[in-house]
Amino acid sequence: MHVVTGMLVQESNTFSPRPSDRALFASGCLLFDDASFSGMAGRRTELAGFIAAARRREVEFVPTIAAWAPSSGPMVPSEFHHLAEDLLERITRAGEIDGVLLALHGAWVSEDEPEADA
Repeated sequence: MHVVTGMLVQESNTFSPRPSDRALFASGCLLFDDASFSGMAGRRTELAGFIAAARRREVEFVPTIAAWAPSSGPMVPSEFHHLAEDLLERITRAGEIDGVLLALHGAWVSEDEPEADA
C-alpha cells in the first residue's frame, strides 16, 4: 500500500502585523522528500505518529514535505502558493497511490486564502 504523507502546520494570527513567509518555516522546520521522514521520525508530531504506524503496518509512505512555523501573521501569498505547489508537485510525482495522510493545523491563513490548510 502506497500512502502519500506530509505536514503543513502553522497557527496564523490575523491581528499580527508580522507576515509569515518561507523563511519563518525554514526557522522552524522545512524538510522535503526523504529528509522529511528522517528529520521527523521519533518526534512528538502527527507526522512522526504516521511514520511509526506505517512501520508497524508495513505501509509504504511516500514522503513529501514536513513544514512547521511558529505562530505569526498571515502568510505572504506568493510564498504560500509556492509551498502549496511544492506539495502538489510531490503528490503528482508519487504516481499511483492508495491514500493521503496530511498533518494540518486548522488555523493557517494566507493573505489571500482565509483557510490556507483547506
